[in-house]
Amino acid sequence: MIPAPTPALTSFTVLVTRPADQNTALCERIEAMGGAAIPLPAVVIEPLVEPVLVSTDPRAGAHAHDVVIFVSQNAVLHGLKAVSLTAATRVAAIGKSTAAALAAAGIQPAIVPEKGFTSEALLDHADLQSGPSVRVLIVRGGAGRGILEDTLAARGFEVECLEVYRRVAPQLPAGATAGVEARWTETGIDMVTLTSGEILHNLNAMLTDQG
Repeated sequence: MIPAPTPALTSFTVLVTRPADQNTALCERIEAMGGAAIPLPAVVIEPLVEPVLVSTDPRAGAHAHDVVIFVSQNAVLHGLKAVSLTAATRVAAIGKSTAAALAAAGIQPAIVPEKGFTSEALLDHADLQSGPSVRVLIVRGGAGRGILEDTLAARGFEVECLEVYRRVAPQLPAGATAGVEARWTETGIDMVTLTSGEILHNLNAMLTDQG
């Protein structure tokens, strides 16, 4: 008799630090693969009541954009209502998850990386190599990486950025991390997920000396 295969994450414990409203799918996937998921949100996504338009290109202005780039699912969630899309607008997504969020909102993105979900992967797309007189709007959170904006500007695109949310550290009650630290000490945690620089910084601040 062929023995049943052992799930890939059996006896594996993972600390999941994504925002509270976005960690469910990852926790469920870890547990479906035999692991134990410990949620400890280390960042909170706050929508900006008034989106902030940032322009570093003197040619940019209050006009329609040829390409609108969404850099995350949060950008779709909080930014879609703040942008103007016409039949001629080409919509870009930084990865397949962001593309799926757009599709769920009834928008089919025209530019999506074939592989990966980073600024570098999107910049490899054939449609973003050269853009004289092409007006681009990047929908993003505040204090994001500047590589997408800087590279597109260097390639000749007219670039503006619309900041529609910000990432902040969670306000936790005293002792909120004690249970996690105790488990880490007693039984161990095999992996910590860190999906942004802010999460790494916040987690470090949240833990005590024991952590």
